Amino acid sequence: MIKSFGVDDWLMLIAMFFFTLHTGFCLGGVAHGTGQHAVDLTASDITLALQNWWFCYLWYCATMIFSKASIAFFLLRLTPIWSQRVTIYATLGVSTLISVAFFFVAMLQCLPVSFFWTRLAGTGSYFTFTFLPVWLVKGLQVDKSTKFALVPILSLGAT
Repeated sequence: MIKSFGVDDWLMLIAMFFFTLHTGFCLGGVAHGTGQHAVDLTASDITLALQNWWFCYLWYCATMIFSKASIAFFLLRLTPIWSQRVTIYATLGVSTLISVAFFFVAMLQCLPVSFFWTRLAGTGSYFTFTFLPVWLVKGLQVDKSTKFALVPILSLGAT
């Protein structure tokens, strides 16, 4: 065993830092209602729970990026075989690219970012999926009684 503090160890320390942040925000989210029914929470608790949830996404991504990199660098310390090293580097590269992309998707899924925790209760899709069947059925070449029967059936998906 090599008794040295290598790149893999530093990367794992960074991963542990981000994991600590992740855990803190998870606990903050639970304290403000994550996992509970929204009707049992105040508006401010819902906002704080969602803020914590959003940060959990980011710190989870960062934790995974650095922990996977740490494992890869640890494996590189163990193998002198060229083909295995190439496989480790390739896997590390692909994994890092995907993880960094996921980090930015998670961070920017709502613009502005605050919309993630200040969004209003969604009503647009309910309205659309309730009344869209009327428009669709209107143009069908079937008798009126069939049209009147189809609209409520197709509108059920909105509730």
